[in-house]
Amino acid sequence: MGIVEMMKFDSEVSLSRGAWWGWTLGLLVVQIVVGIVLAIASIISEGIDIVSMIFTLMIVWIGISVAVGRLRDRGYTEIMEFALRLILFPWGFVECAFLAGQE
Repeated sequence: MGIVEMMKFDSEVSLSRGAWWGWTLGLLVVQIVVGIVLAIASIISEGIDIVSMIFTLMIVWIGISVAVGRLRDRGYTEIMEFALRLILFPWGFVECAFLAGQE
């Protein structure tokens, strides 16, 4: 399973807790490093805003796809089940990060 399948919200993608933590921490590190680089670049030149916006949208898209993959492992398949857990941040985080998946 690769990032392309996750970004397409492929129904075969199902992430375990460990994989979810790996993807989430990896995305956090990438976001921080690239955010610092883009902040420095925006001081030097003024055309960086669109690059920053595209990067942010890409990170959000990947983050949502990782959360959906983890929620599939928890047994959720309906769109409303995904939406409620992504909107209700504290509970969605608890479900993705700490609760066991289906066996």
